[in-house]
Amino acid sequence: MRKAQIVVLIILFSCFAYLGITGEGRARIVAVVTAIVFAAVAYGSFLQEQMYRKALRPGASIFSLETMFRATLTREFLYSIVLFLGLLAFVGFIIAMDELGQLQ
Repeated sequence: MRKAQIVVLIILFSCFAYLGITGEGRARIVAVVTAIVFAAVAYGSFLQEQMYRKALRPGASIFSLETMFRATLTREFLYSIVLFLGLLAFVGFIIAMDELGQLQ
């Protein structure tokens, strides 16, 4: 990851940690879940960079169809799909718990 991304993530996680420590009940859970979602999105961005770096050939554009198809054949593409599905399941679980009244 680039240094700017790392700095932004550190600032975001510091804010969410502060909210998680000072908040009570539902605010604490929302802060922790939001931090987890941001971490997953940042890792997904890193996986996408790795995926295109492996698929890119010298002189080829990242917008070419060949590069896009080659990127889907990398291991990082599978990891990003699993990460996305896991993130959807996690957020869905938290929303369901909230609707059932378990996060009071």
